[in-house]
Amino acid sequence: MLSKPQVTIAIPTCNRGAILQQVCEALLHQSVSAETFSLLIIDNNSTDDTPQRMAEMAKQFPHFIYCVEKKAGSSHARNAAWQHCETPWIAYLDDDAKPFPGYVEALLRAIARGGCEVIAGKVVPWRLQPLPSWFCDEYEFYAPAADADGYLNAKDFAIGGNMALKCEAIRRAGGFDPRFGVKGTVIPYGEETVLQIGIRKHGGRIRYAADMQVAHLAKSSRYTIKTLLKIAYLSGKSTPIIYNWHGAKEFFRLCLKIPYRLGKAIATSIRCSIQRTYAWQNCVITIAGEVCHLWGMFTGFFWLRKHGKSVLPRSS
Repeated sequence: MLSKPQVTIAIPTCNRGAILQQVCEALLHQSVSAETFSLLIIDNNSTDDTPQRMAEMAKQFPHFIYCVEKKAGSSHARNAAWQHCETPWIAYLDDDAKPFPGYVEALLRAIARGGCEVIAGKVVPWRLQPLPSWFCDEYEFYAPAADADGYLNAKDFAIGGNMALKCEAIRRAGGFDPRFGVKGTVIPYGEETVLQIGIRKHGGRIRYAADMQVAHLAKSSRYTIKTLLKIAYLSGKSTPIIYNWHGAKEFFRLCLKIPYRLGKAIATSIRCSIQRTYAWQNCVITIAGEVCHLWGMFTGFFWLRKHGKSVLPRSS
């Protein structure tokens, strides 16, 4: 008789059948039995061979659920996942984030420890594709600062590609806001941050589990200077909207950020160039990326002032 799963691992996906299969196979080779978790695949309108590949994977997992979410967008897919979840906790993985062999064991240990509603995991690069010589691991690295008990400070959040949440906490916060995230109508980022802001407003806490690790695919198509600068701009634009920055005080704070952040970027580039850890491309990305990020923040600020509260996150 199969034991009841202790947690659900949800993977929203769209047209990444081959890489998703590798992620699923990594979940078959964990340090704990596959009976301890349920694998939930949310297919967000794939047109490749994802259904066929997942039909084969389903034969290898004791607890496997495959759902199709017709509404396009990362928030819709994430909402479908927790609404189909049959365990108190749900862990989200990107469909190109391969878990380490001890991932599930670390996840279960963090859940058993208690004292939080969100668990943030660690992300390192997955070097599967050819990458430019100037690629730095820091571009695909995530490990938030935490206190002695592992709690994140108010400015840090779990990253969407490796996080676990209590389903009840998601429900109380209203779920993932579909206006945010991939295919969102406001910005293509931030749905997980908006949700965690809401969870914190209900008294929830976020704890970091350093040994809950995944390797996120470093896509060769992403690592061009043009693409990274565009990402920096969009990330900057999302910040005022997510945090509801539209007043005079916030504008003053944005202005103060200009010399500090640019000075820090320039100093980092000089130091790393002297140490020979940066190529000229890294310097351009660091300095011009900061310019684009700041430009995006001011764009988002004035865009929010124009559109008003109708575009604010539900958690605001």
